[in-house]
Amino acid sequence: MVVVVIAAFIGALLSFFCGFGLGTILLPAFASCYALPLAVASTSAVHLANNGFKLLLVGKHAHWPTVWRFGLWSFVGATLGALLLVYIADSIVLHSWVAWGHVFEITPIKLVMAVMMIGFAIFEWYQSGNEVLVPPGILPYGGIISGFFGGLSGHQGALRSAFLMRSGLTKEQFLGTRVMIACLVDIPRLGIYAYAFRDAWSGVEKQWLLLTILAAFAGAWLGNRLVKKMTLHSIQRVVGIALILFGLMLAAGF
Repeated sequence: MVVVVIAAFIGALLSFFCGFGLGTILLPAFASCYALPLAVASTSAVHLANNGFKLLLVGKHAHWPTVWRFGLWSFVGATLGALLLVYIADSIVLHSWVAWGHVFEITPIKLVMAVMMIGFAIFEWYQSGNEVLVPPGILPYGGIISGFFGGLSGHQGALRSAFLMRSGLTKEQFLGTRVMIACLVDIPRLGIYAYAFRDAWSGVEKQWLLLTILAAFAGAWLGNRLVKKMTLHSIQRVVGIALILFGLMLAAGF
């Protein structure tokens, strides 16, 4: 469980720069201790607590029109994705491999997410420096797609950042809006997970879960201090690099 705590700190620190990473790093760590559905639920609990903390730090800068266009549909998508997870529990495995005592599984969901992440990253690098904006009418589609994958596998932050960083927001609006929408995604999926896996929650070591949440808080606090020194263009660069790295990790089964 020490690895889980360290993963929470690193993931929360990274997520403040690129809007994702906590779930991608934390889920495999939890999966080494618990069955996959409970690992997803535990990751979501840390994710929601961390997003709530970040909301206190930067939520006041949220751009509300974008929250409504993107965030409400993310809420709907997250609900649908979480309900689907309860029934399938990501049971289709295309290939698996073992390293460091952990089984890494390559699934159709992870491959789709990987292709989308890398595709967005290539687009971002190709359009670097160009003011190519996402039309407001496209935002609901981005919201429901990213929310759906968030509810299904916990990997929604990458798609959300890919859409929002091309929405014409300032750096402060981008950070605040991103966190506000993240909370809208976490609330329904955590509620569904908590009910569906209520019998399994007794197997969670509560003291370690609390310590993991505190580690995520520490990472978020440090990330907030560092990100204030960056420009929006620098953040876009970080997002592009992170999209490729995390896309490759998902394709490999992480």
